[in-house]
Amino acid sequence: MGLVGFMFTMLGEIDQDGIKNKIMTQIILSILVTAVSVLLVLVLTNVSVNYKNYKYFKLTYDVIENYHYVKVNSSFSIETYRTLQDNALISKKEVLFFIENNKVDSIKLLSDGQNYIHTSFIMFDPYALYWFWKIKRARNKNNDLHVQESWFQKEYVYDIESFKLLRG
Repeated sequence: MGLVGFMFTMLGEIDQDGIKNKIMTQIILSILVTAVSVLLVLVLTNVSVNYKNYKYFKLTYDVIENYHYVKVNSSFSIETYRTLQDNALISKKEVLFFIENNKVDSIKLLSDGQNYIHTSFIMFDPYALYWFWKIKRARNKNNDLHVQESWFQKEYVYDIESFKLLRG
């Protein structure tokens, strides 16, 4: 039957001088206090995990938003954003978007180390969630500029529909 059913059975037998209402109020209050405590622990845990990356959120957003970094490579599940002057095959100064099911799952932030925003760690961290959405929005807005690289040349490809419209 369970604990809740047992409590209701006991409350049905005890119905003197409003004792039933007091007990129900205490049960509901204890459930609410427990839920708020669990939520608070989850928020504090997520904030403590993501706190070291907070300084890289705005930097990553600015370089994507202001076209300082553009998409240079798009593989099956990773989009790479770099400066146009960076010709190295692997660079620490890059922003990576990890795509899963056509949605951004994680973002490697612009830093010298391994700093990421993972969707699994930001559900209870409002600050990280805000910057994740903001960086994603800047990426989606600036996806019209794509740089195709080869060993000998760099070709800038802008939004093709706008180009055809302006040409006539």
